[in-house]
Amino acid sequence: LTRHLFVVSFVVNDLATAFIPRIEHRLNTNPFSSFPMFASIRVTKPYDEHLPYSMASGHFEIISTDPVADHIHPWLDHSYRRTFSVRDAADLRKRLPAIVVDARYWHATIDRLRCWYSVFEIPAYPAPPTPMRRPIALIGESHADGSVRTMLRKVRSVGGELELTGGPGTWERLEVYENETATPAQTIAGGSPWRIARPAARKVAFVGVMREGGTEQRWLLATLPR
Repeated sequence: LTRHLFVVSFVVNDLATAFIPRIEHRLNTNPFSSFPMFASIRVTKPYDEHLPYSMASGHFEIISTDPVADHIHPWLDHSYRRTFSVRDAADLRKRLPAIVVDARYWHATIDRLRCWYSVFEIPAYPAPPTPMRRPIALIGESHADGSVRTMLRKVRSVGGELELTGGPGTWERLEVYENETATPAQTIAGGSPWRIARPAARKVAFVGVMREGGTEQRWLLATLPR
């Protein structure tokens, strides 16, 4: 009976990974499945030139009156790497204060903890393949009193277009980043709300740029897919 159950579960798993895109990534089914784990083609035109390689992720930034030890930021980035993919504001407001409590075990004087949406870029050959982190926008910011600030929103479809809104503040423009690159593909001037045609790119990040106290701030509003 145990052998039969294993065979049935193995077949069901293979059928699911064959017909449901990227489910094996979410369920971590490797090594029982390998299709289509390595079938994502990320090369872009022109195909006869060496181009930089980039991918989106994130990093944490500790704001403190005391120097922060070198090992703390890499530890945070690795331990809480799944936080960078959170796109629900309520979920982020629960996570960030808990991360601050944990981080204070290593660094007691944390005034603020910032969670960044970043793009890591590897230069094109023949340059040395050294990853360069390019901060794009804040996902959220947790303060010492436990309060969290974020501008994450849902994208609305309105009459064949996409509508995005920012939170309270003086917004200056919307920047649209495509396929995990560090340069905006398009910029829409003016304040919130913004309406744009749906981008054709596979992955899109929407960044709102605002001004507060004379300082420019960049906030991640949403990504597609979420």
